Amino acid sequence: MAHASDEVVHVAEAFATVARVLSEDRDDLHRALDKIVHLAVDTLEACEFAGISLVEQGPVTSPASTNDVPRRVNEIQSEVGQGPCLDAIREHEVFWTGDLRQEERWPDFAARAHAETGVQHPVHPAFR
Repeated sequence: MAHASDEVVHVAEAFATVARVLSEDRDDLHRALDKIVHLAVDTLEACEFAGISLVEQGPVTSPASTNDVPRRVNEIQSEVGQGPCLDAIREHEVFWTGDLRQEERWPDFAARAHAETGVQHPVHPAFR
């Protein structure tokens, strides 16, 4: 249980860093979102890439990502109608994913995301 608490503290500290950086750059939303995804990779242990998912009266969009992998993962979720980010948005919950090759909650998403991007653990965690 201590591991979970340590990880929560680490994530909270990371997002505090994000908040400080954002407060310095209020004029350019796209630049701010880009900073968030890059800070996630720089700050969170084992975070290789990151993306932001938004819903604005329509499909999920990815206004910022560190590379094409998070964008493609979001596209696949939208195309198949399932996945951790979609569930996080719909249910306002946090979802942790395991190895996609064994993920049973989102079988269509998991199979395609792993096959098309090579990703095994795409979202750790998915936030609303």
